[in-house]
Order: sequence, then C-alpha cells, then structure tokens
Amino acid sequence: MGLTVGRFVLPHVETRLMLTDHRSDGGTVDQPDGPADTVGYYASNTLATVERRRAEGRVNLYGAPGVVTVGGAVERETEQGVDQYFSSYGNSTDQLDVKRLNAAGYAELQGTPLRAVAVHAGVRLDRSDTFGTFLTYRGGAVYHLPAGLSLRAMLGTGFKEPTFYQNFATGYVRGNPALKPEHSLSWEVGLDQTLAAGRARLGATFFDQRFRDLIDYTGAPPSSSDPNYFNIAAATARGLEVSAQASPVRGLDLRAGYTLLRTRVTSAGFDPGPGALLVQDSALLRRPAHAGFAELHAHALGRADFTVSARYVGPRADLDYAGYPPQRVTLPAYATVGAGAAIALVRAAERRTTLTVRVDNLFDTAYEEILHFPARGRTVWLGARAVF
Repeated sequence: MGLTVGRFVLPHVETRLMLTDHRSDGGTVDQPDGPADTVGYYASNTLATVERRRAEGRVNLYGAPGVVTVGGAVERETEQGVDQYFSSYGNSTDQLDVKRLNAAGYAELQGTPLRAVAVHAGVRLDRSDTFGTFLTYRGGAVYHLPAGLSLRAMLGTGFKEPTFYQNFATGYVRGNPALKPEHSLSWEVGLDQTLAAGRARLGATFFDQRFRDLIDYTGAPPSSSDPNYFNIAAATARGLEVSAQASPVRGLDLRAGYTLLRTRVTSAGFDPGPGALLVQDSALLRRPAHAGFAELHAHALGRADFTVSARYVGPRADLDYAGYPPQRVTLPAYATVGAGAAIALVRAAERRTTLTVRVDNLFDTAYEEILHFPARGRTVWLGARAVF
C-alpha cells in the first residue's frame, strides 16, 4: 500500500510526503527426490514474513535554472521466519526474528544553467543500524550541439545492502552481522542524433560498471564459529547500447534497441572450481552478451493506443545445482512477443477512464531465466484507471 500527498506552500515551493507499507509471506518446500534420497541434506521447508514500512518527505524548489530537491526517508525492515532441514546427520530447525532501521538524506539538482547544457547532480547519505553510514553520488550532463546532435556523460556510485539471511542466519548457515554493502562505480558516455525534423532519433552509449565487496558464501569458514558470508569478490561489466526511434506518420511510433555486454569476475570468491558462483575471469551468471527489443506503438481514433513488442535475450551462463558439485551450463537464447491496448472510455477535461489489456509471451514460448525454473507462459493482464 502506498500514499502520496503534495502541496505548493508557496508559488515555487512544493512539499511532498510518501508513505508505503509492504508485506510478503512466502516459503519453499524442497522434498526428497525419491525414496532413496536419504543421504546428506535431502529436504527442507521454509516460511518467512518480510515487512517494510517507509516514510519519505521532500521539498522541491523551482527556479529559473532548474529544480532543487531536498529530502529524507526512514525505513524499517523486519523478517520473521522458520527453516526446517532434514538430513542423515539429524534434523534441525532455525528461527529468524530480526529488524533493520535505515535513514537517509539527499539533495538533487536538475536544470539548465546554460542554454545548451542540461545537468543532473545528486548526493545521498544513508545510515543503517546494521552496516553503518555510506555516501553515494551521481552526476551527469548533456550538451546540445547544432544540427540535432547531443553529447552526454554520467558518473555515479551505488550500493546494495546485504539480505537479512546474509546478515542474521543461524544454525547450519551463519550470517555475518559485519557484512558491508556491495558497492558499484559506474560511468557512461553517449551521443544522440535527431533526424527528419525530430521524427527520428539514433543513440549510442558506452558504459562501464565496477563492483566490489561482492558477497560470497563459503561452506568451510575459517573456524566453526565464523560466519559463512563474507565481502570478498569483485567484477566488471561494460558494453555498448544502441537505440533507434522513429515516427514515420502521425500516431505511429517505432522503437528498437540492442545491448552488447561483457562481464568478468576480477576477484574470485571462495570456490575456484568451475561450479562456483564467482570464478576468476569468468562471466557473471545470467547476464546475456546480446539482448535486444523492438516496439510498435499506434494511437488511433483519438482514444485508443495499441502496442506490439518483441524481446530477444541471448545465451548466458548459469549453474546447475541438480547435482554435486554444481556445474556451469549455458541457458539457451529465447525471444518473446507481447501486445497491449488501452482504450479511453471517458475523456473529458478533468476526467478520464481507461481500460487496459496486455498479453505477455503471446505465443506461449517456453524458456527459463533461471535454470530449472520455467518462466511464465502466455499471461493476460486486465486493468482500469480512473482520474476524477
């Protein structure tokens, strides 16, 4: 559930308050593979309830050069769960009841200090009662040249906090309360060219990402009382994105894009074997080297929108955990097609009621994004939206 309210307290000062509450209940059942599956850890059951409650407030200051945003947020995360393990060494039960409180403050600028230059800069300070204080930043600029050519550049940092399980697991697997977040440093440069009086656009972007403090699991910690998760690995991801967009006639838009991606583990995890998660100089799992999409959008009769799209994902590495030790395999490429429509039933000056229908995987293609976990087949989504 979410609630957002906003108000202009002055002609150029806007305040906004956002409240969200999220709860998920789930679990897994891993039954024995058969009557003879009684060696080692052969079965498990898990149940978990995760709650996230968040409050965020911000102030937007509108001026001639752009918009300045200042805000802060507080988030409380809790998880309660129970895990049951069945093995030839004896059965065990682990319980988890933990919480984490995070607070953050940030400032952001979006504007055009010069006529041909647009800038975006932001800084954020996060404080967690689990993993400490971290500062991240992001900045970019676009320079508009004559004849419809634009140059752009961006630099930024980020982090991904450890999961509750990685921090607080007990029993056979021990979490590490001293884990640091996984960190990233990213930069990109690109150009865009507008053609045909703005009816077409071509773009290309080169990007580079570097990840450090990646968390990996070890089944043989330094001592029996040590945790199983540590910040140990590092990796890179770099590549090229190209895109094209065109509006050949009024009411018809075409878009297409392609991504070439190369990933590499630059600092290995604990296990050097081929079935490990982070093997030196290997590719990161489930990152395709080639991916692309194409989309057609049409607006007809003044109140209907139709969309047809296609997506391609190339081969990518994964791990097969069906046997021990796990083996590195290649997931095959796949392509899917989708279609959708939105029809405005009521379209007045201040009122609008729209019905939507979307079909994903229109031709019911069988594929796996994760090995042994089939993705959804043909899926139909129905929706409605009313504005009063």
